[in-house]
Amino acid sequence: MTTTIKTTLWAMLMLLFAGSLLTSCNESEDKEDDPNSPDTVLHNGLYVLCEGLYGRNNSSIDFYSIESRQTTTDLFLQVNSAGLGETANDMIEAEGKLFIAVCGSNCVMVADKATCRRLALIPISQSDNPQPRCLAYSNGYVYLSCFDGNIHKINASTYKIEKTAKSFGRNPEAIAICQGKLFVANTGGLDYPNFDNSISVLDPDDLSLISKVEGFLNPGRIEVCGSSIIFQKRGTYDYATSSYKDSELIRLNATTLEVEQRANVIVNDFTLCGDKLIYTYTDNNLKPYIMYLPLDNLADTPQQFISPESEDISGLMTPYHISSDDNHIYLTDAKDYTNNGECRVYDHAGKLQYKFSTWINPTKVIAVQ
Repeated sequence: MTTTIKTTLWAMLMLLFAGSLLTSCNESEDKEDDPNSPDTVLHNGLYVLCEGLYGRNNSSIDFYSIESRQTTTDLFLQVNSAGLGETANDMIEAEGKLFIAVCGSNCVMVADKATCRRLALIPISQSDNPQPRCLAYSNGYVYLSCFDGNIHKINASTYKIEKTAKSFGRNPEAIAICQGKLFVANTGGLDYPNFDNSISVLDPDDLSLISKVEGFLNPGRIEVCGSSIIFQKRGTYDYATSSYKDSELIRLNATTLEVEQRANVIVNDFTLCGDKLIYTYTDNNLKPYIMYLPLDNLADTPQQFISPESEDISGLMTPYHISSDDNHIYLTDAKDYTNNGECRVYDHAGKLQYKFSTWINPTKVIAVQ
């Protein structure tokens, strides 16, 4: 969702099935790793987290080798002889490890980044159906938001949950740390169409409430930009176009908590790359676009990052999640949400470098050197 299956659609499904989904992270909770089994150290490739199909318990971590141009589907299953679980929603890298929020299975899975070998399974059980959503890392701790309203502070070395507190909003999702504060997007996604409209600002040490900023209907992804955060006000969801029809991009000063800039643009997902904010959206004819705004002036006129007529965008159906690192831009394509997806890799100028097939509903991409 975020990104992921679009939050609103996914939230409605969760309303229908919440309480009946008590799946653990597959059989791996009782599995002991074999210390004698050889692990292949991975180089020069990409991990791709894939949600799979809702209710099928078939999330995966694929690995694409840049050298061989081959994809290993569900490397996690092959390495660990057990699957990842139901609806893996987010994945981050911290201290040489992969932390994965597995929403339907109510746990955080931890794997060695070099091998994808499972290191720990952290059950999230502070409520009957916590639904882990998004992750952030800072100063030795992983922070986890859950749709049940809780925020968890997890020691990245011991895997112990050291603190749990309320987000002071409904159904928290995206989280980020900036200027010594933890910013939490309260979506209200499980109360569709009565979304929340707030960003909670918490102290990362004890998760106490510092402040609360309101007036941003259904807030989404949060990215840190210097001393500010940029987040998406998603507004209401338009099922006809798979887009947020009254969305905005908001730059918020992390110290004063004042709005610095805003852009009234349709946004499905976005990333920060150099001096640009690159975002995706789909028009009324279901035609995908990749656009950009200058980071120093979000109110400027949006420009095409890649022309819709370019071969670099040909075949793109459903832009799902976009991210970037120092070398590349990664764009996942969910296609029809029920069959294999695709990952596209661009350089920072928007030139397609390569693309490859993935498992169903690919979201987060993490590079391995």
